Amino acid sequence: MSVPAFMLEAPCARIDPELMFPNRGASERQIASAKSICIECPDRVRCLEYAMDPATRVPHGVMGGLTETERKKLIKKRRLGRAATYSYGPIPAAPRQKKRKPESGTYAPAA
Repeated sequence: MSVPAFMLEAPCARIDPELMFPNRGASERQIASAKSICIECPDRVRCLEYAMDPATRVPHGVMGGLTETERKKLIKKRRLGRAATYSYGPIPAAPRQKKRKPESGTYAPAA
């Protein structure tokens, strides 16, 4: 998978990757440092959408200013915000109308 061009020009591309992709149990200070770099980035929103897109999902690190846990919560929140589909069951058939008998003296085609 190739890296999008906007990520190659981002401020995080010029720093130590371990800062942006800390190990589990990293200090809050390290995570805050990574987020501070994201806040200054002009492509922060594009990066976040890239990291959350099902086709390109990034399951680790700080991307778009959010940790993997924060991104998972946002994905879940977005899913809950969608309109829910509701099934009302099968649609009943329209009531049939009774055939009317032609009045006497009017033309009725032969069947």
